[in-house]
Amino acid sequence: MCRIEKANLEDLDEILRLQYLAYQSEAALFGSNDIPPLKQKLDEVTEEYAQGRILKMIDEDGTIIGSVRAKEADGTVYIGKLMVHPDHRRKGYGRRLLTEIERNFPGKRYELFTSTRSKDNIRLYKDNGYREFDQRVAGDDLVFVYMEKRRLHEIRDAKIADARHLLEIYDYYVKNTVITFEYETPSLDEFTARMQNTMKRYPYLVIEKDGRIVGYAYAGVFKDRAAYDRSCETTIYIDRNERKNGLGRMLYEALAEKLKEMGILNLYACIGYPDDEDEYLTRNSAEFHEHLGYSKVGEFHRCGYKFGRWYNMIWMEKIIGEHHSDMNTVSAMMS
Repeated sequence: MCRIEKANLEDLDEILRLQYLAYQSEAALFGSNDIPPLKQKLDEVTEEYAQGRILKMIDEDGTIIGSVRAKEADGTVYIGKLMVHPDHRRKGYGRRLLTEIERNFPGKRYELFTSTRSKDNIRLYKDNGYREFDQRVAGDDLVFVYMEKRRLHEIRDAKIADARHLLEIYDYYVKNTVITFEYETPSLDEFTARMQNTMKRYPYLVIEKDGRIVGYAYAGVFKDRAAYDRSCETTIYIDRNERKNGLGRMLYEALAEKLKEMGILNLYACIGYPDDEDEYLTRNSAEFHEHLGYSKVGEFHRCGYKFGRWYNMIWMEKIIGEHHSDMNTVSAMMS
């Protein structure tokens, strides 16, 4: 399982060697090796490191197989040198690196550029929310496309002060759906206590749109026995007026990344599931989880009763790490 970390000075030589390899495909588009990424020297990369931030993607053997760098000036984050080793392309690593460098500079405007010949790059950037705002001619038949992304959404750690807003989101699902099997909306004090208990051990995230909280997600104990500590249950709720616009995916992916950093290996979701869809419950939640890589591993029949009807419950699972016989101790992971 590959992970993304902030690069160290000692990594820069390896990153530069990767750059020389990764940009061969760009050189082929121009029919020449006379392009800036293939002429850059180590002292220049070191200067960029000092002025901004460089991330590295490491495979399970500790080899750097991807990288990206950025620096901020006047509220804009300038992103460049997004690269993945040729043997590891078409695996979504470029998107992961791009997303992670944006998370390092939350709530900013992001800018990058590429050649009009680099169709794959342009497609990647558009798929990640970038739009073209300028083109500049750099030479005969050489045009650079400048693209930007204005961050409308920000994901951050929840605060106890957020409890009232989160409870307002949850209240709708309690009163109008079987997405939660709870009958009564908890009091603010009860909801706050639940948050505090979760935040002692697991991440609890919110997503904001234009400064307003529009969703939250958190992890919890899967089973209360030590052997289960590398597994957890995940939960997400999005404001009913903000569904189906990608917020859930952004928030859930951010939660999974934090859990992976903790050493969590297995994610589980407990989901209400109808025999026949009705006004209270559809299969949308199960389909959402499936799109994010979860798979159904169990079903309990007619175990939940709400609104005068019986509903099933399913468990879905997603594996986000490697299982080894010599795992770190739980206390080391959770500290």
